[in-house]
Amino acid sequence: MLNVGRGRDHEEIGRDDLADADPADVGAFARRSAARSTGLATPIAGAATIPASAVAACEDRPLALGRALAPLATLLAAIGLYGVLAYTVAQRTREIGLRMALGAAPNRVRGMVLRQVAIMTLVGTLVGLAGALGVGKGAQSILFQMTGADPTVLALSAVALALVALCAGFIPAHRASRVDPMRALKYE
Repeated sequence: MLNVGRGRDHEEIGRDDLADADPADVGAFARRSAARSTGLATPIAGAATIPASAVAACEDRPLALGRALAPLATLLAAIGLYGVLAYTVAQRTREIGLRMALGAAPNRVRGMVLRQVAIMTLVGTLVGLAGALGVGKGAQSILFQMTGADPTVLALSAVALALVALCAGFIPAHRASRVDPMRALKYE
């Protein structure tokens, strides 16, 4: 027989009762029993069942991996966006030079390139959100206890990547506004 303290002094329960008992009650009983038998006044903390320990150990790993790889993914996205935008501006060097030769102000040229970046960002964000919702629904049907569409995460991700795209587009836009018209017309 085991003694289980539950508000009264002690309660006697057998091994069969222990199998049907709540794991939290059994854990509390085990901690009190260990403290009494060793004579220690300090309670034992952090005791848990084996399944609960296994679940807790596995829950932290994907989160830590995500935290480590998210900045790297954002950096790669920014580098890729900068490369695409710089290439796009380089392809339009003659057009930009002609606009500057005809009297376009550098601010207007910068605004023109940033508008193009904003349109590309908007289209990319909409396509990305649609893809994320589709993949999330597919993963939700395959994976246990996964929610496929968290609006907060999707909104924050879309805003963060849109800001990264606009910041990555500012450098090529600024470079385009400083193009020498004569050099641009001789380009190629």
